[in-house]
Amino acid sequence: MYKSHDDINGMPPRVYRCPDEIRADISDIRERIRGVNELFNIRELIAEIINEGAEGDVRKLAIAAGELADHAEEALAELRMLNADLDELRAELIETLGELGE
Repeated sequence: MYKSHDDINGMPPRVYRCPDEIRADISDIRERIRGVNELFNIRELIAEIINEGAEGDVRKLAIAAGELADHAEEALAELRMLNADLDELRAELIETLGELGE
């Protein structure tokens, strides 16, 4: 949707997506968040570390714990990015609905 300029309020011409397009993007982000959460199943990760420790090799246990920490940091970074994207989409949806008078 295209909005022409508004000289009275000082708004430049701008393009808005329809609310359904924004909602679809929000749904996609939510699915990606679910996927990251499923990958980051703490019980499974701890079970893997315990299995490594059950073999009695402290070195393997330390490596597994380090990999867990790395995996957790990556998952957290991705979740933060997705959350920021979701916040932007929510703001866009609110603005668009306000412009449409819905």
